[in-house]
Amino acid sequence: MSSTRIPGATCLLRGSSDMEKRKRISTRGMSREEWLEYRRTHGLGGSDMPVALNQSPFKSRYDLWCNKLGFEEEVVETPAMKRGTAMEEMIARLYAAQTGRKIRKRSEIIHHLTAPMFADIDREIVGHDKGPGVLEIKCPGMHTFLRCKQEGLIPYYYIQLQHYLSCLGWSWGSLGVFNAELWELITLDFDRDEEVISVIEETACSFWQNVIDNVPPEDDARSIVLPNAGVVIDLSDDFNQIAERVMQNESLLKDLNEKIKDLKADISQDKDVLTEAMGEASVAKNKKFYVSRGTRITKKLDTKRLAKDHPGIDLDSYLVMNTTAMPVKVKEERWAE
Repeated sequence: MSSTRIPGATCLLRGSSDMEKRKRISTRGMSREEWLEYRRTHGLGGSDMPVALNQSPFKSRYDLWCNKLGFEEEVVETPAMKRGTAMEEMIARLYAAQTGRKIRKRSEIIHHLTAPMFADIDREIVGHDKGPGVLEIKCPGMHTFLRCKQEGLIPYYYIQLQHYLSCLGWSWGSLGVFNAELWELITLDFDRDEEVISVIEETACSFWQNVIDNVPPEDDARSIVLPNAGVVIDLSDDFNQIAERVMQNESLLKDLNEKIKDLKADISQDKDVLTEAMGEASVAKNKKFYVSRGTRITKKLDTKRLAKDHPGIDLDSYLVMNTTAMPVKVKEERWAE
């Protein structure tokens, strides 16, 4: 494989809001292959950053490193990726209609001022009091969508959004998460998170140095504290007793399950002792207890052989004898002496 030059970067400054100082590459007329190659060789994009932070359920840091060096096979679009691409424009229009916000598409890759990072955002939110904002559109399946709806935040979504804010120098962004099965869109707004952005920028620099040096990265996870972006309501004190009872019963159930597990283990162990003492016998008894075990013999039709042979032959020749061990049973002896 021919070597590919990997550009380096020196991390000295934080992102500024001055867009004119940033390197911007138009993606108009760029083929998918050209776009993928540019992303591969010019730093970390938004979808790369959760991987670099070891926060992605889809790839490892080593997978990403191999991709950036060209060791990985060509990326094939999955059905989920195709769905997101096909529905992006429709979801963007739905977001604008649902929120009343104005959005526009930026067909360009925008580089961070100093770190080896770039942003290729879905849409820019314009005319907002907070200034320009990033709109990141997601079209997950039912499981991830319901998780996002209930918990309010998917870690790798949040990291990707903060990555873009770092590259652009903007102060806020929004997630538009749409599910086609439910035909439902939920929106989540986030402000710029300087603590997370600091970790993102440091990780980008160290990871890209691994790429430049051709040294595999360690598979460590960085600590990211995420905000609680779910729906929060005030709970009346009237529910305290119910909540306390739920916690008590859950604790009791946990203890009972542990006890059941221990009891099953004890029963199994004791039955093994009885079985060993019985040897080949099927019944053992004394004045107090009666212990039995046995085998169950059944016959069933060997359909495979029957289908293979000609019909009309005596069916008894096709019966298979099965022997199944019966469980050990212990009960009190009720026979009179």
